[in-house]
Amino acid sequence: MSLLMDAAIFATAVAHVILTPYTKVEESFNLHAIHDILAFGVTPDVVKNNYDHVIFPGALPRSFVGSLLLSCIVYPIAYVFEIFDLVKTKPDIQILVRLCLAAVNAVALSFLRRAVSKRYGFGTSVFFTIITCSQFHLPFWMGRTIPNMFAFAPFTVGFSYMINRMPHTKRPSPKEIIVAVSVQTFASVVLRAEVSLLVGFLVFQCFLSGWMTLVRLMKVCVVAGLLSAMTTIAIDSYFWGQWPLWPEFYSIYFNVYEGKSANWGTEPFSAYWLKYIPKLAMSSLPLAIVGIISDSRIRRVLIVPVEYITFISLLGHKEWRFVIYTIPFFNVAGARGAYWLIKQKKTTVFGRLSILLVVGCLAANVLLTALMTSISRDNYPGGTALARFNELYTELDHVHVHIDNLAAQTGASLFLQENSPPSLLISKDKALMKNSWIYNKTEHLSASDITAGKHFTHAITENPDAFSSSQWRRVEPISSFEQFRWKQTPTTVSGDQINPKGNLWEMVPMVEIHYENKLWILERL
Repeated sequence: MSLLMDAAIFATAVAHVILTPYTKVEESFNLHAIHDILAFGVTPDVVKNNYDHVIFPGALPRSFVGSLLLSCIVYPIAYVFEIFDLVKTKPDIQILVRLCLAAVNAVALSFLRRAVSKRYGFGTSVFFTIITCSQFHLPFWMGRTIPNMFAFAPFTVGFSYMINRMPHTKRPSPKEIIVAVSVQTFASVVLRAEVSLLVGFLVFQCFLSGWMTLVRLMKVCVVAGLLSAMTTIAIDSYFWGQWPLWPEFYSIYFNVYEGKSANWGTEPFSAYWLKYIPKLAMSSLPLAIVGIISDSRIRRVLIVPVEYITFISLLGHKEWRFVIYTIPFFNVAGARGAYWLIKQKKTTVFGRLSILLVVGCLAANVLLTALMTSISRDNYPGGTALARFNELYTELDHVHVHIDNLAAQTGASLFLQENSPPSLLISKDKALMKNSWIYNKTEHLSASDITAGKHFTHAITENPDAFSSSQWRRVEPISSFEQFRWKQTPTTVSGDQINPKGNLWEMVPMVEIHYENKLWILERL
């Protein structure tokens, strides 16, 4: 039964990867870093001349450590999969990369689930599994290569060590505390700087609870922090060609000290509590309230995430990914609350209402997750467009396509450039490419620039009207999610689509989902 629950967590993440195989711009740094590591290796000349981050460095340097570690996992698996023809193309390897990351995060959640079972009982761990699998955002993002999901695994493993003890045992062992603080410090120093706040609150709680002396805790943090800093400085200085470079320290300086994060927008203090946490936690939030009331141990579990969310709310710029690490805390609390409700006497009115509340919360999770997943499948027009482009022109030998900014930001990753070198396929006979296309992502080229460049044979663009109809032919539009609106008579007007056939939103009364053509594949006449 325990293995089945672990398998369910992994299977849920796998399903989200398979259903939504494309990625967006926030995932591109790590995704393309993995592509380049697998494709070119890590020698100084190829890093300097072939890596994507040299051409598109981004606003801030990000760490290569997570990408390097994941590449080490992916490479041998890709080699074995190739032998059995389970991996045949570059897009297949993109899916494999994401599946490996999903597996790492699933293992971390399985560590936590087992700790929950030991601390709060098997029934609570069952509900933890159900709640986690029925949510949308956490399983959906477990296989997405944003830095936060690289940091999620070590932080969650650290959390599991802190609760991994018998129900009436007052404290974890010193060894468990040291491991927990060490891996969480690594996550904060190397992968995501905001995790340091969570680690700080957890360390302070360890001290106040009498689990370990403050001096010893500080020693663990300092040693782990120094080793982590040395690791990231050595690796990232090499890949970025700057010495010394500590990406997450630079991020804190840029976003917090200089206040540049406000350039990406600000929201009120209450945004995390009123908007992001309800969206991420879904119905585990009301169940967590029951858990707080019914079990004093749960109150201690939620002290740290409450402190963290309150403190980070002081920053004007807010994003859901800054608080994704707290969702397992709420899921543990929600699972405990659900189990307490289910255990009430079925013969009483309260007991029957309790069962209805738990079933209703979980059913709401499943329904909303199914609907949101159905939207997300059609929310990556760049990936859809490039995959369709590869399919349309697979027989052509010479293609030079310009990919505009919207396409590049919504899924047109390097892994989808399957008809241009490098092939990424390890076997030499498979590495011989049939075609050698050019996928051109040069920014700020106008339609006239592309038309004047006679080498361009095709374009994937969001602005087809700028291209002369006497020189370019519209081959196919690519639609994507636009908005929700009140249900009207189903229609299609000027390429706009209402609830395309097969979308789950067809079954939802009063509300419809509106799709709009976002990109067009163009062919030079």
